[in-house]
Amino acid sequence: LKRINEVPHSQSYIFLYLISNNQTNYLHMKFQKTFLVIACTLLSFNLIAQGIHFETGTFSEALSKAAKLKKPLYVDVFTTWCGPCKMMAKNYFPNKKVGDYFNEHFVNFQIDAEKGEGLVVAKKYAVTGYPTNLFLDGKSGSVVYRTSGMPSEVDGFINFGTVAMLETNDPMTLQQYQNKYNAGKYDEAFLKKYIEKNKRLDINNDAPLAQYIKQFVVMPISEEQLVFIATYQNGIVGNGYKIMADNKDALNKHFKSDGYWQNWQERAYRNSLSNAIDNKNQVLFDDLIARSKEFDQDETFVHYYQQGFYTATKNKIALKKSNETFANFIVNLSPQAIESANAKMRSELEKQITWQVGQMGYKDDSAQIIIDLNLNLPRVQFAGQLNYASSLNTLAWAIYEQIETSNKPSNEELKMARLWAQKAYEFSKPETESFLPIADTYAHLLFAQNQKEAAIKIQREAIERGKKDNIEDLKDYEDYLAEMMK
Repeated sequence: LKRINEVPHSQSYIFLYLISNNQTNYLHMKFQKTFLVIACTLLSFNLIAQGIHFETGTFSEALSKAAKLKKPLYVDVFTTWCGPCKMMAKNYFPNKKVGDYFNEHFVNFQIDAEKGEGLVVAKKYAVTGYPTNLFLDGKSGSVVYRTSGMPSEVDGFINFGTVAMLETNDPMTLQQYQNKYNAGKYDEAFLKKYIEKNKRLDINNDAPLAQYIKQFVVMPISEEQLVFIATYQNGIVGNGYKIMADNKDALNKHFKSDGYWQNWQERAYRNSLSNAIDNKNQVLFDDLIARSKEFDQDETFVHYYQQGFYTATKNKIALKKSNETFANFIVNLSPQAIESANAKMRSELEKQITWQVGQMGYKDDSAQIIIDLNLNLPRVQFAGQLNYASSLNTLAWAIYEQIETSNKPSNEELKMARLWAQKAYEFSKPETESFLPIADTYAHLLFAQNQKEAAIKIQREAIERGKKDNIEDLKDYEDYLAEMMK
């Protein structure tokens, strides 16, 4: 974990360097598939006191009150160590807009998953991540709707409640919809409602949408039906995607955005890959990967999804080949290709940083100062090569860790890992926090191959640089240096 998490991965993390109240702070934000999960922040938002009213009794009492009032019960399942849980409690629950909606539509309750009856509730509802937002039927206690994590905006959190109310007011359960659909006894109105329900519950719509097109769409397609397909088609598989591709100009015009089709297409491609992984569909996955250039995706993208698929299917041979292919691709990149990767990543990060600063309420000169400060950081200036360095480091360390196992790597594999670590070491030099663990990995691999003097030299370099840049915790690096010098 230390090897993977200490090295910033610029596609997954943004580190904002902030000036607030004459102090220097860091904001660390992690982006996920559906929403932004905020891990830590030091910025205080303006809160409005009138927010969600949470019941103070027991879980059973809150459920009984919900049943009496004929409302669903909203349960915030949290832990004391969960950063996003604290952020929701600080920035969302006290918000008037949130309070107005949740107090009107729900009875609300909070419970610590690691204390008292929270242990029982968390087990009963199979809570595995925090925060988990449970929306329960007051009468039966059954789950109406659930989500995990924290959305990036207040409106996203309110949308959780909106979906929960739609589910509460739907007279049919998902199973009833599925039974009627499988029986084939439905009209267009029912099929559209079924497709809408699947989307609310994040269920793949490929099959029912294909039936909708087959049975009810007549060419030339109407604008209403085209927009319906665009709303519910979530991948690039099936006739829905072809219809959208054939009518991309009409879609751009309808949604008043020249970039609508391109953005949708990229998102849909990722959705299809994720679906292939979830269903362990080798044929579909291979076909999708073969089309990566069609969607302007690079080797990093391909390797990421190959890792996911081969891990899910437990195909160690294919995973090993994918790792080696990707690592060797990075090792053989030209200086021009590296600079191109840096430029591309800087451009992407500039957009994200600008958006993030805006979301935090900074304006005008102060906003531009923070943006410029971040753009000049080595972790942004050299983001592309640091990203490559992180990948090489992870792959090299994975081979090193096998030395003491029954699956001991061959000398050739160790030599290959050392080459990867050396290249990662070179790439990471502009940024100290990346350099330290990567240099340490390189030193380990050198020492493992009887290159003691070179290993000691690299480890000393890392420690000296850490001291120069005021890195506080260097004990692990110093302990390994002492071990090598015995």
